[in-house]
Amino acid sequence: MSPRKILVAGYYGYGNLGDEAILASVLANVRRLRPDSRFTVLSGDPESTARRHQVAAFFLEDFECRVKAVRESDLVILGGGGLFQDHWPVDVRTLFSSAARGLALYAEIPLLAAMFGRPCALYAVGIGPLSSPTGRWLTRVACSVASVVTVRDGPSRRLLEESGLRGEEGMAWPLVTADPAFSLVGTHGAEADRWLDRLGVPNGRPLIGVNVRPWDRKCDPARWQEACARALDAIVTESGAHVLFLPFQDRGAHADDVQAARAVVRRMRTQGQAWVSPVVRDPSLARGLLARCQKALVMRYHAALFGLQAGVPVVALAYDPKVEALMAQVGAAEASLSLSDWTAKAIVASLCAVEQVWDAEAVADRLEELSRLSQETAGLALSALDAPRPSPAPDAQALIAIGKDYIETAFRVAAAERQVLRWQRRHKLLRRAYRRLQAQMEEAGRLVRTLRDQLDRLLAERDALATELEGIRGTLGYRALALFWRTMARLFPEGSLRRRVYRRCRLGLGAGLRRLRRRWRRYRDLPDGGQGAGPWLLGAPEPEGLLLERQARRLREAFMEWERLLRTQSKSMVVCMLSATRPDPAEGQRPTHLAAALAHKGIGVLFGYWRWGAEFEDPGLLLDQGILTAPLDLLQRERGRWLDNLPVSRRVIWIAFPHPGFFRIFSEADAAGWITVYDILDDWAAFREVGQAPWYDANFERHLVGAADLLLAVSDRLSERIQSRFGRRPKCLPNGVDLEKFKGVRPVTGLLRGEVTLGYFGHLSAAWFDWEMVRAVAERRPAWRIYLIGYGEEAPPWLEQTPNVVLLGKRGPEELAPLAASWDVAIAPFRPGDLAQAVDAIKVYEYLALGLPVVVTGIHPPPGAGDFVRSVDGPDAFIAGVEAAAREAKDEGARRRRQAYASACTWDRRVDALLKTLERDPRVRLKEFLGTGSVQA
Repeated sequence: MSPRKILVAGYYGYGNLGDEAILASVLANVRRLRPDSRFTVLSGDPESTARRHQVAAFFLEDFECRVKAVRESDLVILGGGGLFQDHWPVDVRTLFSSAARGLALYAEIPLLAAMFGRPCALYAVGIGPLSSPTGRWLTRVACSVASVVTVRDGPSRRLLEESGLRGEEGMAWPLVTADPAFSLVGTHGAEADRWLDRLGVPNGRPLIGVNVRPWDRKCDPARWQEACARALDAIVTESGAHVLFLPFQDRGAHADDVQAARAVVRRMRTQGQAWVSPVVRDPSLARGLLARCQKALVMRYHAALFGLQAGVPVVALAYDPKVEALMAQVGAAEASLSLSDWTAKAIVASLCAVEQVWDAEAVADRLEELSRLSQETAGLALSALDAPRPSPAPDAQALIAIGKDYIETAFRVAAAERQVLRWQRRHKLLRRAYRRLQAQMEEAGRLVRTLRDQLDRLLAERDALATELEGIRGTLGYRALALFWRTMARLFPEGSLRRRVYRRCRLGLGAGLRRLRRRWRRYRDLPDGGQGAGPWLLGAPEPEGLLLERQARRLREAFMEWERLLRTQSKSMVVCMLSATRPDPAEGQRPTHLAAALAHKGIGVLFGYWRWGAEFEDPGLLLDQGILTAPLDLLQRERGRWLDNLPVSRRVIWIAFPHPGFFRIFSEADAAGWITVYDILDDWAAFREVGQAPWYDANFERHLVGAADLLLAVSDRLSERIQSRFGRRPKCLPNGVDLEKFKGVRPVTGLLRGEVTLGYFGHLSAAWFDWEMVRAVAERRPAWRIYLIGYGEEAPPWLEQTPNVVLLGKRGPEELAPLAASWDVAIAPFRPGDLAQAVDAIKVYEYLALGLPVVVTGIHPPPGAGDFVRSVDGPDAFIAGVEAAAREAKDEGARRRRQAYASACTWDRRVDALLKTLERDPRVRLKEFLGTGSVQA
């Protein structure tokens, strides 16, 4: 059998416990017979219904949603519950519009099904009261176009027959079954006990369960509330019992059980013996609470039903004929009080006598029969798929014809309104783009003028330098130096024993010169060691004025304070880390995490970071972490202060991106005895190809790979790629996760969810983020909801026309984890290619730390995470992977396994592995031996 799309409509999503129990039963019984069915529910709260019952949901009161849902279904199920009644006036004029409510709204569903040729089944509906001719006529018309009609009790069938409903030849309907909630079983006993403990209800005394609702039809609310209060006072005084009010609904002026319960309690003289519970949302919990009661006084239909299932003697205040019908169904009609009997005396008499007249065994037998009938209703409803379609009566045909004309007109108007809104939005976007373009043109004009001035200055400097260079090349010293370089290459080839001996001698001589230089500087007058303001990093023009000088002065002061900290805490190791990004925890880059983990291990960290101009920020001091931060240009300018003068025995310089501007500082650090580390974070050649690293020079990276004492890479695939290019294989040091950010995270409440909720956080550059994959998935699964958190280039224009893709922008760490914890599945849709293949995405570790299942494209799972991360290719495989991951999302065991994997991949553990590598690597040990004369143990 092929999967069928089944639409279920009723009084769902309005916070009524009884109707939510009906929906749960309908879905469970139909799924039992047709497990492959795909459900859509029309609800007053689509988001809550979709989340609670794992179905797609549309807003019941939106006419366009109703039409779309009926038209796209294979079977329409209306019910159960008391949908066909006219307690409130019936306005036929609201049919086929968003203004339809009550009986007019529910009668419209079968008419729409007949209009679009879809089979319709009325599922154990309640009929009545029908006191108006309009109500009886509209009910008859709605039922006459349904293929299958089942009602939940005999009085409902009699009302349909009295209204003139007659089945066609050979069609035995309406059929009497039972309310769907009869098939729900089970009680939450332990949860009921905890619930009572939280309310403060003491143990050891009898408990009377009470359920009341607002009601003012054909009665005075104040009088019946007073009667209930007097009756409960009498019972409490006589038996010493406590009273527990159990509200089943709190939405709507005519449905707030909490207010009705409080109105009764206010009239009681024994208020200290009464408790009003919060609204109960779970049918099993309601049965568990009623099972703790000695007897129950109830108004709502399903409060009586749950009390009967819990085996509790029930006295029903029958405000509606359906309650009398229920009590008669189970053989307990004498325990039902009609409106005219709602007096304190009658209520007390019924409560006192109910245990004597209550035949528990007969009630249990009847409940078992009704449960069987309730389960059989699902088969009857599904039979509508193959049942013959009834021929609509003339009045039904007239209504259907009117509805067709109205729908065609209304949809044309709605389409025109949407087109106007689209044009208005487009006009706003164009105006915004025009203003942005004007600002960009003005900025471009200023930039052109600035660049023209810089070009004139650079041309003048070039001419001066060319003249100076010609003069230098003509000198004897330059020719002698060139001859020396050529001779060294012949006598001491790189990698030879002679070269190693020469380097040891050079390091020993350099150490002696450094000692002499330190002694000499004690007597120098200039506090900066005679260092002038050198050229700014990476070929940018040197900033002029007081700003750069003030920043340099602050760096010198910060360095002195940091140096005192190193001495005070007797630190034996310092790492100078040169990074392309600021040490910002919100961005969470690898150098930032490693710097924090190194500092946590008691290692001093000097963190140099790239900035776009001197006006952005001053150097900073993070004494609480043992980290000194400084812009790269200032760090290079003041390198004379830290290259030779740090009071530690082991010094490491860490290059995190291969910019040619690092040649000088790398060479000087190497000559000064620093351990040099090149940490390869990405395939920089691939970055250059997509326009993300225009500064990249393959020759300089080749130099770094060959000259660094320790070579690291984030993944095995990147290690293999570097080896194939440059002949040396880096050691793999994968990325990690900061578990502290993800401990005890609670999901965001109120986040709008879809049938499946996906999410991504990180950079959104089109160079590697696959926007088209996201678009394809969003279009093929409109009931899903995709959240994107991050920053980058401007979002694609189609995003505004795709409502189930939400761009939340950049968020701080305190918001990021709770938002991500609210998703069902985490994703990383990267474009396939060399750039993505080399990536070891930090976000994947962070997803797993939250316990989320992960689906990725273009990249490989982290080492050992193949069981937790699905790597797929193409939209179809991506959708299938997400669906499989969503099924695992609620598996608590799988969640714990994902979190256990992440806990083994912390940055602290990565740093432990790094320190072991520094201790054991032969090239590092040789460097230390040549520099100090001994290898550290």
